[in-house]
Amino acid sequence: MEIQRISQGYGFGGTTSNPDATRPEITSDPIKITYDYEREKTGDWENHRIVPLFPLIFLPTVDEKKPPKKFPIQLGEPRVETSFTTIKLPAGWGADLPAAVHQKTSFANFDKTYKIEGDTLTIERKIQILTKDVPAANWKDYKKWCDASFSDGEPFISLISTETDKKTSTTSDSVNARSANLLRQAYEQIQRGEMNAAEQTLNQVQQIDPNSIWYYRALLPLQSMRGKQEEAADTMRHILKMKDVTEIEKKAAAQIFYSLGHYDEALPLLEAQIATEPENEKLQLELATSQMRTGAVTTGSKSLLPLLAKSSDENTINNAAYELALANVELGTAEKATRGVVDTLTTESNSWVVSASTKGQQMRQSLLVATWDTLGWILYREGRIEEGENYVRASWNNQQGGESGLHLGEIEEKLGHKAAAMGIYQIAMGTFPPETLVKPSVQMKEQKSKLEEHIAALKKQGIAPQVQNPPVALQKLMTMPLGPWKGRNSMVEYTFVLQQDKIGDLQQSDPEATAITGGNAMLRKATFNHWIPNGSEARLLLKGTLNCHGAVCELVVHRH
Repeated sequence: MEIQRISQGYGFGGTTSNPDATRPEITSDPIKITYDYEREKTGDWENHRIVPLFPLIFLPTVDEKKPPKKFPIQLGEPRVETSFTTIKLPAGWGADLPAAVHQKTSFANFDKTYKIEGDTLTIERKIQILTKDVPAANWKDYKKWCDASFSDGEPFISLISTETDKKTSTTSDSVNARSANLLRQAYEQIQRGEMNAAEQTLNQVQQIDPNSIWYYRALLPLQSMRGKQEEAADTMRHILKMKDVTEIEKKAAAQIFYSLGHYDEALPLLEAQIATEPENEKLQLELATSQMRTGAVTTGSKSLLPLLAKSSDENTINNAAYELALANVELGTAEKATRGVVDTLTTESNSWVVSASTKGQQMRQSLLVATWDTLGWILYREGRIEEGENYVRASWNNQQGGESGLHLGEIEEKLGHKAAAMGIYQIAMGTFPPETLVKPSVQMKEQKSKLEEHIAALKKQGIAPQVQNPPVALQKLMTMPLGPWKGRNSMVEYTFVLQQDKIGDLQQSDPEATAITGGNAMLRKATFNHWIPNGSEARLLLKGTLNCHGAVCELVVHRH
Protein backbone atom coordinates (compact mmCIF):
# COMPACT_ATOMS: atom_id res chain seq x y z
CA MET A 1 0.00 0.00 0.00
CA GLU A 2 2.97 2.34 0.40
CA ILE A 3 3.49 2.64 -3.38
CA GLN A 4 -0.27 3.14 -3.80
CA ARG A 5 -0.17 6.06 -1.32
CA ILE A 6 2.94 7.52 -2.96
CA SER A 7 1.26 7.35 -6.37
CA GLN A 8 -1.88 9.01 -5.00
CA GLY A 9 0.34 11.66 -3.44
CA TYR A 10 1.48 12.58 -6.92
CA GLY A 11 -2.17 13.05 -7.91
CA PHE A 12 -2.57 9.73 -9.75
CA GLY A 13 -5.81 8.00 -8.78
CA GLY A 14 -5.23 4.65 -10.49
CA THR A 15 -4.04 1.31 -9.10
CA THR A 16 -0.41 0.28 -8.63
CA SER A 17 1.09 -3.21 -8.68
CA ASN A 18 4.42 -5.06 -8.90
CA PRO A 19 6.48 -2.54 -6.89
CA ASP A 20 10.26 -2.96 -6.85
CA ALA A 21 13.17 -0.88 -5.60
CA THR A 22 16.93 -1.03 -5.59
CA ARG A 23 18.71 -1.42 -2.28
CA PRO A 24 19.14 2.00 -0.60
CA GLU A 25 22.28 0.91 1.24
CA ILE A 26 24.17 0.66 -2.08
CA THR A 27 25.02 4.34 -2.17
CA SER A 28 27.22 4.09 -5.25
CA ASP A 29 24.14 3.57 -7.44
CA PRO A 30 21.09 5.81 -7.82
CA ILE A 31 17.94 4.65 -6.06
CA LYS A 32 15.43 3.28 -8.56
CA ILE A 33 11.76 2.63 -7.77
CA THR A 34 9.53 0.95 -10.34
CA TYR A 35 5.90 -0.09 -10.33
CA ASP A 36 3.05 -0.72 -12.74
CA TYR A 37 0.28 1.87 -12.87
CA GLU A 38 -3.15 1.25 -14.35
CA ARG A 39 -6.04 3.61 -14.84
CA GLU A 40 -8.82 3.53 -17.38
CA LYS A 41 -9.83 6.66 -19.26
CA THR A 42 -7.20 8.93 -17.77
CA GLY A 43 -6.95 12.61 -18.66
CA ASP A 44 -9.98 13.93 -20.57
CA TRP A 45 -10.45 10.62 -22.34
CA GLU A 46 -14.07 11.15 -23.34
CA ASN A 47 -12.95 14.12 -25.44
CA HIS A 48 -9.91 12.27 -26.78
CA ARG A 49 -7.40 14.34 -24.84
CA ILE A 50 -4.50 12.95 -22.81
CA VAL A 51 -1.75 14.36 -20.62
CA PRO A 52 1.82 13.08 -20.11
CA LEU A 53 2.70 11.68 -16.68
CA PHE A 54 5.67 13.50 -15.15
CA PRO A 55 7.05 13.60 -11.61
CA LEU A 56 6.38 16.68 -9.52
CA ILE A 57 8.56 19.75 -9.90
CA PHE A 58 9.96 20.54 -6.47
CA LEU A 59 10.54 24.26 -6.84
CA PRO A 60 9.08 27.07 -4.71
CA THR A 61 6.19 29.18 -5.96
CA VAL A 62 5.79 32.93 -5.54
CA ASP A 63 2.60 34.68 -4.54
CA GLU A 64 2.63 38.10 -6.16
CA LYS A 65 0.38 39.38 -3.35
CA LYS A 66 3.01 38.33 -0.79
CA PRO A 67 6.33 38.38 -2.65
CA PRO A 68 9.63 37.72 -0.86
CA LYS A 69 11.19 40.92 0.45
CA LYS A 70 14.22 39.87 2.43
CA PHE A 71 15.18 36.25 1.96
CA PRO A 72 16.22 34.81 -1.44
CA ILE A 73 14.15 32.17 -3.22
CA GLN A 74 15.85 28.84 -2.52
CA LEU A 75 16.26 26.56 -5.56
CA GLY A 76 18.56 23.96 -3.99
CA GLU A 77 21.81 22.65 -5.37
CA PRO A 78 22.58 23.25 -9.07
CA ARG A 79 21.41 20.18 -10.97
CA VAL A 80 19.81 18.81 -14.11
CA GLU A 81 16.50 16.93 -13.91
CA THR A 82 15.55 15.07 -17.09
CA SER A 83 12.23 13.23 -17.39
CA PHE A 84 10.68 11.28 -20.26
CA THR A 85 7.12 10.15 -20.91
CA THR A 86 6.64 7.57 -23.66
CA ILE A 87 3.07 6.92 -24.85
CA LYS A 88 2.01 4.29 -27.36
CA LEU A 89 -0.88 5.72 -29.35
CA PRO A 90 -3.90 3.53 -30.08
CA ALA A 91 -4.22 2.12 -33.58
CA GLY A 92 -5.79 4.57 -36.00
CA TRP A 93 -4.92 7.66 -33.97
CA GLY A 94 -2.35 10.45 -34.17
CA ALA A 95 -1.88 13.52 -31.98
CA ASP A 96 -1.99 17.29 -32.26
CA LEU A 97 1.19 18.22 -30.41
CA PRO A 98 1.52 21.35 -28.23
CA ALA A 99 4.30 23.80 -29.02
CA ALA A 100 7.73 23.11 -27.55
CA VAL A 101 8.75 25.18 -24.52
CA HIS A 102 12.22 26.75 -24.13
CA GLN A 103 12.68 29.22 -21.27
CA LYS A 104 16.24 30.40 -20.51
CA THR A 105 17.34 32.56 -17.59
CA SER A 106 20.50 33.23 -15.60
CA PHE A 107 19.24 31.07 -12.73
CA ALA A 108 17.46 28.19 -14.52
CA ASN A 109 16.49 26.73 -17.88
CA PHE A 110 13.35 24.82 -18.82
CA ASP A 111 12.92 22.79 -22.00
CA LYS A 112 10.06 20.55 -23.07
CA THR A 113 9.71 18.93 -26.48
CA TYR A 114 7.19 16.62 -28.16
CA LYS A 115 7.78 14.18 -31.01
CA ILE A 116 5.99 11.27 -32.70
CA GLU A 117 7.77 8.34 -34.32
CA GLY A 118 5.31 5.81 -35.75
CA ASP A 119 2.80 5.07 -33.02
CA THR A 120 5.05 6.29 -30.20
CA LEU A 121 4.71 9.74 -28.66
CA THR A 122 7.68 10.93 -26.58
CA ILE A 123 7.72 14.01 -24.35
CA GLU A 124 11.03 15.11 -22.84
CA ARG A 125 11.26 17.61 -20.00
CA LYS A 126 14.58 19.04 -18.85
CA ILE A 127 15.04 21.40 -15.92
CA GLN A 128 18.48 22.87 -15.30
CA ILE A 129 19.05 24.73 -12.04
CA LEU A 130 22.04 27.05 -12.44
CA THR A 131 22.16 28.83 -9.06
CA LYS A 132 21.25 27.90 -5.50
CA ASP A 133 18.92 30.85 -5.07
CA VAL A 134 17.33 33.88 -6.68
CA PRO A 135 17.61 37.28 -4.91
CA ALA A 136 14.32 38.43 -3.41
CA ALA A 137 14.54 41.59 -5.55
CA ASN A 138 14.32 39.41 -8.69
CA TRP A 139 11.13 37.58 -7.70
CA LYS A 140 9.23 38.92 -10.74
CA ASP A 141 11.80 37.37 -13.09
CA TYR A 142 11.50 34.05 -11.25
CA LYS A 143 7.69 34.11 -11.31
CA LYS A 144 7.70 34.96 -15.01
CA TRP A 145 9.95 31.96 -15.68
CA CYS A 146 7.71 29.66 -13.61
CA ASP A 147 4.55 30.89 -15.31
CA ALA A 148 6.01 30.42 -18.78
CA SER A 149 7.52 27.02 -17.96
CA PHE A 150 5.21 24.92 -15.80
CA SER A 151 2.75 26.88 -13.63
CA ASP A 152 -0.17 26.04 -15.91
CA GLY A 153 0.58 22.32 -15.64
CA GLU A 154 0.62 19.90 -18.52
CA PRO A 155 -1.39 20.96 -21.59
CA PHE A 156 -3.78 18.44 -23.06
CA ILE A 157 -2.62 16.53 -26.13
CA SER A 158 -5.54 16.05 -28.51
CA LEU A 159 -5.80 12.69 -30.25
CA ILE A 160 -6.70 12.87 -33.94
CA SER A 161 -8.23 10.03 -35.90
CA THR A 162 -6.12 8.93 -38.86
CA GLU A 163 -9.01 6.91 -40.31
CA THR A 164 -11.00 8.97 -42.79
CA ASP A 165 -14.24 7.10 -42.22
CA LYS A 166 -14.10 7.28 -38.42
CA LYS A 167 -16.63 9.54 -36.80
CA THR A 168 -15.84 11.01 -33.44
CA SER A 169 -18.56 11.86 -31.03
CA THR A 170 -18.91 13.08 -27.52
CA THR A 171 -21.01 10.90 -25.22
CA SER A 172 -23.94 12.46 -23.40
CA ASP A 173 -22.26 12.11 -20.01
CA SER A 174 -18.90 13.61 -20.95
CA VAL A 175 -17.94 16.68 -19.01
CA ASN A 176 -18.27 19.99 -20.77
CA ALA A 177 -15.26 22.04 -21.76
CA ARG A 178 -15.30 24.31 -18.73
CA SER A 179 -15.62 21.41 -16.33
CA ALA A 180 -12.78 19.57 -18.06
CA ASN A 181 -10.48 22.58 -17.73
CA LEU A 182 -11.33 22.94 -14.06
CA LEU A 183 -10.67 19.25 -13.47
CA ARG A 184 -7.28 19.55 -15.15
CA GLN A 185 -6.54 22.59 -12.99
CA ALA A 186 -7.55 20.69 -9.83
CA TYR A 187 -5.28 17.74 -10.66
CA GLU A 188 -2.38 20.10 -11.25
CA GLN A 189 -3.04 21.86 -7.94
CA ILE A 190 -3.07 18.50 -6.15
CA GLN A 191 0.23 17.57 -7.77
CA ARG A 192 1.75 20.84 -6.55
CA GLY A 193 0.40 20.26 -3.05
CA GLU A 194 -2.06 23.18 -3.23
CA MET A 195 -4.86 21.36 -1.41
CA ASN A 196 -7.04 24.33 -0.47
CA ALA A 197 -6.93 25.69 -3.99
CA ALA A 198 -7.76 22.26 -5.41
CA GLU A 199 -10.76 21.99 -3.08
CA GLN A 200 -12.07 25.36 -4.26
CA THR A 201 -11.61 24.35 -7.90
CA LEU A 202 -13.47 21.08 -7.35
CA ASN A 203 -16.30 22.97 -5.68
CA GLN A 204 -16.73 24.83 -8.97
CA VAL A 205 -16.80 21.51 -10.85
CA GLN A 206 -19.50 20.23 -8.52
CA GLN A 207 -21.63 23.31 -9.14
CA ILE A 208 -21.33 22.85 -12.90
CA ASP A 209 -21.85 19.08 -13.02
CA PRO A 210 -22.68 17.62 -9.58
CA ASN A 211 -23.30 14.13 -10.96
CA SER A 212 -20.03 13.82 -12.85
CA ILE A 213 -17.94 10.79 -11.98
CA TRP A 214 -14.90 12.88 -12.83
CA TYR A 215 -15.63 15.19 -9.91
CA TYR A 216 -15.50 12.26 -7.49
CA ARG A 217 -12.44 10.80 -9.18
CA ALA A 218 -10.57 14.05 -8.62
CA LEU A 219 -11.90 14.42 -5.08
CA LEU A 220 -10.57 11.00 -4.04
CA PRO A 221 -6.79 11.71 -4.15
CA LEU A 222 -7.37 15.08 -2.46
CA GLN A 223 -9.08 13.40 0.47
CA SER A 224 -6.48 10.63 0.64
CA MET A 225 -3.59 13.10 0.74
CA ARG A 226 -5.31 14.98 3.56
CA GLY A 227 -5.64 11.76 5.53
CA LYS A 228 -9.44 11.90 5.42
CA GLN A 229 -9.91 8.22 4.71
CA GLU A 230 -13.53 8.02 5.84
CA GLU A 231 -14.41 10.87 3.47
CA ALA A 232 -12.51 9.03 0.72
CA ALA A 233 -14.58 5.94 1.46
CA ASP A 234 -17.78 7.98 1.13
CA THR A 235 -16.55 9.37 -2.19
CA MET A 236 -15.85 5.83 -3.37
CA ARG A 237 -19.41 4.86 -2.47
CA HIS A 238 -20.63 7.56 -4.88
CA ILE A 239 -18.31 6.27 -7.63
CA LEU A 240 -19.51 2.69 -7.18
CA LYS A 241 -23.10 3.79 -7.89
CA MET A 242 -22.21 5.33 -11.24
CA LYS A 243 -22.48 3.51 -14.55
CA ASP A 244 -18.95 4.38 -15.69
CA VAL A 245 -17.25 2.87 -12.64
CA THR A 246 -14.26 0.75 -13.71
CA GLU A 247 -12.98 -2.56 -12.40
CA ILE A 248 -9.86 -0.77 -11.20
CA GLU A 249 -12.00 1.57 -9.12
CA LYS A 250 -13.84 -1.40 -7.65
CA LYS A 251 -10.49 -2.87 -6.62
CA ALA A 252 -9.44 0.43 -5.07
CA ALA A 253 -12.77 0.61 -3.21
CA ALA A 254 -12.23 -2.85 -1.75
CA GLN A 255 -8.84 -1.78 -0.41
CA ILE A 256 -10.19 1.43 1.09
CA PHE A 257 -13.08 -0.34 2.81
CA TYR A 258 -10.85 -3.17 4.03
CA SER A 259 -8.20 -0.84 5.44
CA LEU A 260 -10.88 1.10 7.35
CA GLY A 261 -12.43 -2.04 8.80
CA HIS A 262 -15.62 -1.78 6.73
CA TYR A 263 -15.48 -5.50 6.07
CA ASP A 264 -19.17 -5.76 5.14
CA GLU A 265 -18.60 -3.38 2.22
CA ALA A 266 -15.27 -4.88 1.22
CA LEU A 267 -16.61 -8.44 1.20
CA PRO A 268 -18.71 -8.46 -2.02
CA LEU A 269 -16.01 -6.54 -3.89
CA LEU A 270 -13.33 -8.99 -2.79
CA GLU A 271 -15.56 -11.94 -3.74
CA ALA A 272 -15.90 -10.52 -7.25
CA GLN A 273 -12.15 -9.92 -7.55
CA ILE A 274 -11.08 -13.34 -6.38
CA ALA A 275 -13.32 -14.92 -8.99
CA THR A 276 -10.95 -13.50 -11.60
CA GLU A 277 -7.76 -13.87 -9.51
CA PRO A 278 -8.24 -17.15 -7.58
CA GLU A 279 -4.49 -17.61 -6.91
CA ASN A 280 -3.94 -14.14 -5.44
CA GLU A 281 -2.93 -14.88 -1.83
CA LYS A 282 -3.37 -11.29 -0.71
CA LEU A 283 -6.98 -11.32 -1.89
CA GLN A 284 -7.55 -14.73 -0.31
CA LEU A 285 -6.36 -13.43 3.06
CA GLU A 286 -8.44 -10.25 2.83
CA LEU A 287 -11.53 -12.18 1.77
CA ALA A 288 -11.18 -14.70 4.61
CA THR A 289 -10.52 -11.93 7.14
CA SER A 290 -13.60 -10.03 5.94
CA GLN A 291 -15.69 -13.18 6.19
CA MET A 292 -14.56 -13.91 9.75
CA ARG A 293 -14.95 -10.33 10.95
CA THR A 294 -18.49 -10.13 9.60
CA GLY A 295 -19.48 -13.21 11.56
CA ALA A 296 -18.94 -15.93 8.95
CA VAL A 297 -16.24 -17.63 11.05
CA THR A 298 -16.74 -21.11 9.62
CA THR A 299 -16.62 -19.87 6.04
CA GLY A 300 -13.59 -17.68 6.77
CA SER A 301 -11.64 -20.42 8.50
CA LYS A 302 -12.32 -22.77 5.59
CA SER A 303 -10.84 -20.09 3.32
CA LEU A 304 -7.76 -19.69 5.53
CA LEU A 305 -6.82 -23.35 5.95
CA PRO A 306 -5.79 -24.00 2.31
CA LEU A 307 -3.95 -20.68 2.30
CA LEU A 308 -1.95 -21.76 5.35
CA ALA A 309 -1.22 -25.10 3.72
CA LYS A 310 0.13 -23.77 0.42
CA SER A 311 1.56 -20.30 1.10
CA SER A 312 5.33 -19.85 1.34
CA ASP A 313 5.06 -16.19 2.35
CA GLU A 314 5.79 -15.79 6.06
CA ASN A 315 3.79 -12.56 6.36
CA THR A 316 0.73 -14.22 4.88
CA ILE A 317 1.07 -17.25 7.16
CA ASN A 318 1.47 -15.10 10.27
CA ASN A 319 -1.55 -12.96 9.43
CA ALA A 320 -3.73 -15.95 8.56
CA ALA A 321 -2.77 -17.78 11.75
CA TYR A 322 -3.50 -14.68 13.81
CA GLU A 323 -7.01 -14.43 12.36
CA LEU A 324 -7.65 -18.02 13.45
CA ALA A 325 -6.31 -17.20 16.92
CA LEU A 326 -8.59 -14.17 17.20
CA ALA A 327 -11.58 -16.32 16.31
CA ASN A 328 -10.33 -19.13 18.62
CA VAL A 329 -10.69 -21.77 15.89
CA GLU A 330 -8.31 -24.26 14.25
CA LEU A 331 -5.66 -23.41 16.86
CA GLY A 332 -3.64 -26.57 16.25
CA THR A 333 -3.26 -25.79 12.57
CA ALA A 334 -2.46 -22.16 13.36
CA GLU A 335 0.19 -23.16 15.92
CA LYS A 336 1.90 -25.56 13.50
CA ALA A 337 2.01 -22.96 10.72
CA THR A 338 3.28 -20.22 13.02
CA ARG A 339 6.01 -22.43 14.49
CA GLY A 340 7.18 -23.09 10.93
CA VAL A 341 7.58 -19.34 10.37
CA VAL A 342 9.39 -18.89 13.70
CA ASP A 343 11.76 -21.75 12.89
CA THR A 344 12.50 -20.37 9.41
CA LEU A 345 13.21 -16.86 10.66
CA THR A 346 15.22 -18.13 13.64
CA THR A 347 17.50 -20.08 11.32
CA GLU A 348 17.79 -17.04 9.05
CA SER A 349 18.65 -14.81 12.02
CA ASN A 350 21.88 -16.73 12.63
CA SER A 351 23.29 -15.07 9.49
CA TRP A 352 22.57 -11.53 10.73
CA VAL A 353 25.76 -9.63 11.54
CA VAL A 354 26.49 -6.13 12.83
CA SER A 355 28.29 -5.12 9.63
CA ALA A 356 25.27 -5.77 7.44
CA SER A 357 22.20 -4.16 8.98
CA THR A 358 19.88 -3.61 6.03
CA LYS A 359 16.28 -2.55 5.61
CA GLY A 360 15.43 -6.04 4.42
CA GLN A 361 17.01 -7.61 7.50
CA GLN A 362 15.15 -5.21 9.80
CA MET A 363 11.84 -6.12 8.15
CA ARG A 364 12.54 -9.83 8.59
CA GLN A 365 13.47 -9.26 12.24
CA SER A 366 10.26 -7.29 12.84
CA LEU A 367 8.31 -10.17 11.32
CA LEU A 368 10.07 -12.64 13.64
CA VAL A 369 9.18 -10.55 16.69
CA ALA A 370 5.57 -10.15 15.49
CA THR A 371 5.29 -13.91 14.93
CA TRP A 372 6.45 -14.51 18.51
CA ASP A 373 3.37 -12.56 19.59
CA THR A 374 1.12 -14.58 17.27
CA LEU A 375 2.50 -17.91 18.48
CA GLY A 376 2.27 -16.83 22.11
CA TRP A 377 -1.34 -15.75 21.68
CA ILE A 378 -2.25 -19.06 20.05
CA LEU A 379 -0.64 -20.96 22.93
CA TYR A 380 -2.53 -18.81 25.43
CA ARG A 381 -5.79 -19.53 23.62
CA GLU A 382 -4.94 -23.24 23.83
CA GLY A 383 -4.67 -22.91 27.62
CA ARG A 384 -0.86 -23.11 27.69
CA ILE A 385 -0.48 -19.83 29.53
CA GLU A 386 3.18 -19.96 30.64
CA GLU A 387 4.30 -21.10 27.18
CA GLY A 388 2.33 -18.26 25.63
CA GLU A 389 3.81 -15.71 28.02
CA ASN A 390 7.32 -16.80 27.00
CA TYR A 391 6.75 -15.61 23.42
CA VAL A 392 4.41 -12.67 24.03
CA ARG A 393 6.71 -11.08 26.62
CA ALA A 394 9.71 -11.28 24.28
CA SER A 395 7.66 -9.67 21.52
CA TRP A 396 6.50 -6.91 23.87
CA ASN A 397 10.02 -6.13 25.08
CA ASN A 398 11.16 -5.63 21.49
CA GLN A 399 8.14 -3.95 19.93
CA GLN A 400 5.85 -2.31 22.43
CA GLY A 401 2.45 -1.50 20.99
CA GLY A 402 -1.27 -1.67 21.59
CA GLU A 403 -1.72 -5.22 20.33
CA SER A 404 1.18 -6.86 22.18
CA GLY A 405 0.31 -4.83 25.28
CA LEU A 406 -3.23 -6.18 25.24
CA HIS A 407 -1.95 -9.73 24.89
CA LEU A 408 0.67 -9.55 27.65
CA GLY A 409 -1.68 -7.65 29.96
CA GLU A 410 -4.41 -10.26 29.57
CA ILE A 411 -1.91 -13.03 30.27
CA GLU A 412 -0.74 -11.21 33.42
CA GLU A 413 -4.35 -10.92 34.53
CA LYS A 414 -4.88 -14.63 33.95
CA LEU A 415 -1.81 -15.37 36.08
CA GLY A 416 -3.20 -13.16 38.85
CA HIS A 417 -0.66 -10.35 38.33
CA LYS A 418 -3.22 -7.57 38.09
CA ALA A 419 -0.94 -4.70 39.11
CA ALA A 420 1.59 -5.78 36.46
CA ALA A 421 -1.24 -5.95 33.90
CA MET A 422 -2.30 -2.41 34.81
CA GLY A 423 1.24 -1.12 34.22
CA ILE A 424 1.50 -2.84 30.85
CA TYR A 425 -1.85 -1.47 29.69
CA GLN A 426 -0.77 2.03 30.72
CA ILE A 427 2.58 1.79 28.92
CA ALA A 428 0.82 0.44 25.83
CA MET A 429 -1.40 3.53 25.86
CA GLY A 430 1.80 5.61 25.77
CA THR A 431 2.97 4.01 22.53
CA PHE A 432 0.33 5.77 20.44
CA PRO A 433 1.44 9.06 18.84
CA PRO A 434 -0.59 12.18 19.68
CA GLU A 435 -3.69 12.43 17.50
CA THR A 436 -2.72 16.04 16.75
CA LEU A 437 0.28 14.68 14.86
CA VAL A 438 -0.95 11.36 13.46
CA LYS A 439 -4.54 10.56 12.56
CA PRO A 440 -5.27 7.23 14.30
CA SER A 441 -6.03 4.23 12.14
CA VAL A 442 -9.01 1.96 12.72
CA GLN A 443 -6.72 -0.60 14.36
CA MET A 444 -5.24 2.03 16.68
CA LYS A 445 -8.69 3.20 17.73
CA GLU A 446 -9.79 -0.36 18.46
CA GLN A 447 -6.65 -1.10 20.49
CA LYS A 448 -6.95 2.11 22.52
CA SER A 449 -10.60 1.39 23.26
CA LYS A 450 -9.79 -2.12 24.49
CA LEU A 451 -6.88 -0.87 26.62
CA GLU A 452 -9.14 1.73 28.22
CA GLU A 453 -11.72 -0.97 28.96
CA HIS A 454 -9.12 -3.17 30.66
CA ILE A 455 -7.76 -0.25 32.70
CA ALA A 456 -11.28 0.74 33.79
CA ALA A 457 -12.10 -2.86 34.76
CA LEU A 458 -8.95 -3.16 36.87
CA LYS A 459 -9.70 0.13 38.61
CA LYS A 460 -13.14 -1.22 39.56
CA GLN A 461 -11.33 -4.16 41.15
CA GLY A 462 -9.31 -1.76 43.27
CA ILE A 463 -6.08 -1.86 41.24
CA ALA A 464 -4.42 1.55 41.33
CA PRO A 465 -2.57 3.01 38.32
CA GLN A 466 1.03 1.81 38.29
CA VAL A 467 2.50 4.36 35.90
CA GLN A 468 2.42 8.13 36.32
CA ASN A 469 3.94 8.98 32.93
CA PRO A 470 3.59 6.23 30.28
CA PRO A 471 6.16 7.67 27.80
CA VAL A 472 8.75 7.94 30.60
CA ALA A 473 7.96 4.39 31.71
CA LEU A 474 8.36 3.22 28.11
CA GLN A 475 11.77 4.90 27.88
CA LYS A 476 12.77 3.25 31.16
CA LEU A 477 11.78 -0.12 29.73
CA MET A 478 14.29 0.44 26.90
CA THR A 479 17.11 1.64 29.21
CA MET A 480 19.71 -0.72 30.73
CA PRO A 481 21.83 0.66 33.62
CA LEU A 482 25.53 -0.12 33.19
CA GLY A 483 27.07 1.24 36.38
CA PRO A 484 28.97 4.29 37.66
CA TRP A 485 30.87 6.74 35.47
CA LYS A 486 33.59 9.27 36.26
CA GLY A 487 34.40 10.72 32.86
CA ARG A 488 32.86 13.53 30.86
CA ASN A 489 29.41 13.27 29.34
CA SER A 490 29.53 11.22 26.13
CA MET A 491 27.17 9.37 23.79
CA VAL A 492 27.99 6.76 21.13
CA GLU A 493 25.59 4.71 19.03
CA TYR A 494 26.21 0.98 18.68
CA THR A 495 24.88 -1.88 16.59
CA PHE A 496 24.98 -5.20 18.43
CA VAL A 497 23.86 -8.81 18.32
CA LEU A 498 21.60 -10.09 21.10
CA GLN A 499 21.37 -13.85 21.64
CA GLN A 500 19.96 -15.59 24.70
CA ASP A 501 19.62 -12.15 26.31
CA LYS A 502 23.36 -11.44 26.07
CA ILE A 503 25.22 -9.02 23.81
CA GLY A 504 27.58 -10.72 21.36
CA ASP A 505 29.26 -8.98 18.44
CA LEU A 506 29.05 -5.21 18.52
CA GLN A 507 30.45 -2.18 16.75
CA GLN A 508 30.02 1.57 16.72
CA SER A 509 27.47 2.62 14.13
CA ASP A 510 29.79 5.47 13.16
CA PRO A 511 33.41 4.21 13.22
CA GLU A 512 34.71 7.78 13.21
CA ALA A 513 32.81 8.81 16.36
CA THR A 514 34.91 9.30 19.48
CA ALA A 515 34.82 6.06 21.45
CA ILE A 516 33.99 5.89 25.16
CA THR A 517 36.81 4.28 27.11
CA GLY A 518 35.74 0.80 28.21
CA GLY A 519 32.46 1.14 26.32
CA ASN A 520 32.50 -2.33 24.78
CA ALA A 521 33.17 -3.99 28.14
CA MET A 522 30.34 -2.06 29.79
CA LEU A 523 27.89 -3.02 27.07
CA ARG A 524 28.65 -6.72 27.42
CA LYS A 525 27.53 -6.49 31.05
CA ALA A 526 24.09 -5.14 30.10
CA THR A 527 21.23 -7.16 31.52
CA PHE A 528 18.40 -7.95 29.13
CA ASN A 529 15.37 -9.59 30.71
CA HIS A 530 13.39 -11.81 28.34
CA TRP A 531 14.02 -10.04 25.05
CA ILE A 532 14.34 -13.45 23.40
CA PRO A 533 12.05 -16.40 24.25
CA ASN A 534 13.54 -18.94 26.61
CA GLY A 535 15.06 -21.81 24.66
CA SER A 536 15.22 -19.85 21.40
CA GLU A 537 18.41 -19.70 19.33
CA ALA A 538 17.29 -16.54 17.56
CA ARG A 539 19.69 -13.64 17.14
CA LEU A 540 18.49 -10.05 17.07
CA LEU A 541 20.37 -7.16 15.51
CA LEU A 542 19.69 -4.08 17.63
CA LYS A 543 20.81 -0.48 17.83
CA GLY A 544 21.28 1.52 21.00
CA THR A 545 23.05 4.53 22.42
CA LEU A 546 25.70 4.20 25.14
CA ASN A 547 24.93 7.29 27.20
CA CYS A 548 27.38 8.25 29.95
CA HIS A 549 26.21 11.32 31.85
CA GLY A 550 26.50 12.62 35.38
CA ALA A 551 27.87 9.72 37.40
CA VAL A 552 26.31 6.81 35.47
CA CYS A 553 26.34 5.04 32.13
CA GLU A 554 23.33 3.38 30.52
CA LEU A 555 22.36 1.71 27.26
CA VAL A 556 19.23 3.13 25.63
CA VAL A 557 17.95 0.62 23.06
CA HIS A 558 16.26 2.20 20.04
CA ARG A 559 12.63 1.30 19.41
CA HIS A 560 11.92 -0.36 16.07
